[in-house]
Amino acid sequence: MPELEATYKKLKSRGLVVLGIDFGEDKAVVETAVREFGLSFPVLLDTYGQVNKTYRTDVTGHPAHYFIDKSGRIVDTRVGYTNEAQLTTRLSSLVE
Repeated sequence: MPELEATYKKLKSRGLVVLGIDFGEDKAVVETAVREFGLSFPVLLDTYGQVNKTYRTDVTGHPAHYFIDKSGRIVDTRVGYTNEAQLTTRLSSLVE
């Protein structure tokens, strides 16, 4: 999460939008994590798995990253931890 937050701060002025989506955890647990990591992007609760249904995904590990272009298409996925350089490189290609 710290790597994603740092990348978001670098690229948000270029149009990057990051939405954290949590499923299967209590709201209080998620709120604590958001505070602890100092996240400035929204973190949403997917209580009923609607995101998986909408994008027809099946999260196979944590964390999972879905890179969605401006038209709403998933253009890449990554499961597992990613460093800041990898995130910056991948996300730079999706922003203006």
